[in-house]
Amino acid sequence: EEEKARAIAAAVSEQLQAAEKEKAHAIAAAVSEHVQSAEEEKARAIAVAVSEQLQAAEEEKARAIAVAVSEHVQAAEEEKARAIAAAVSEQVQSAEEEKARAIAVAVSEQLQSAEEEKA
Repeated sequence: EEEKARAIAAAVSEQLQAAEKEKAHAIAAAVSEHVQSAEEEKARAIAVAVSEQLQAAEEEKARAIAVAVSEHVQAAEEEKARAIAAAVSEQVQSAEEEKARAIAVAVSEQLQSAEEEKA
């Protein structure tokens, strides 16, 4: 009876030990899957954040380029306007000088003519 009881006890002990090992394996597998899932989620979140940062940087770069081009075009337009104003001013000044010379010549001729008539 004792031997039978010991054999039963040994068999029950082995069954319990096997069940504990099985339970431990199942827990380890579940933990491993959970950790892997969390790592994948973290990796996806990092990839999304990096992508958003790159997109924001590209948009910022595009805005900076647009501003620089706009300023360059504006500067070129202002330079062109100044050159046109200078050319017009020179033309007006030249015309005024030409008019003044013509008046001076006419006055001189009038004076000369009056002097000749007087003589």
